[in-house]
Amino acid sequence: YKPVLSGAALRDGERIAHDAVMLKAASGATDDMALINPYCFLPAVTPAHAACIENVIIDKERLTGNYKTIRSRHDITIVEGAGGLMVPVTDDYLIIDLIKDTGLGAVVVTDTALGRINHTLMTLSVLKSHGIELIGIIVNRYPAEPTQTDISLIKYVSLFGGDNIIAVVPEVKSGDDFYDRFITCFKENIDIGGIIESLE
Repeated sequence: YKPVLSGAALRDGERIAHDAVMLKAASGATDDMALINPYCFLPAVTPAHAACIENVIIDKERLTGNYKTIRSRHDITIVEGAGGLMVPVTDDYLIIDLIKDTGLGAVVVTDTALGRINHTLMTLSVLKSHGIELIGIIVNRYPAEPTQTDISLIKYVSLFGGDNIIAVVPEVKSGDDFYDRFITCFKENIDIGGIIESLE
């Protein structure tokens, strides 16, 4: 489920929600894209601002309602956020509010770019302060030949983040078959069954 998406592509007059397309392909879900991604905006800005630009009112009930519908149809439901916990969805509603309203735990996805240690540890701190369960941390786009910056993220996020890294996903280079290679990489490196077992 991808509740809100900003920065969609426009192809032949049709909006392409890349993240939602990838989620649908990876899961094998047959749900309608309007259910999987109810709000899809062209401007690559925060969802609240994108909605304002496009003169759209985001309905919080629709966000949670779509989630409940998807959850009722599937054994596993993964919800992808948009930009981080404190990103505004509306003028009075943040991504973290949506997490609380759905009662979900959080998987924090990060990468090893400069500054991500700080960003990741602050995200963990915000989750804790709001009483949201941390399911684990996924380090994404990890290079085949890691630099000291890459290595340091693994070290210090593990050290200060409670050793909660559950997967390190290698970088997938862009190309025509990117989606297929990304999905294969995801399945090879993230043990969804193991995560579910740990939650149970």
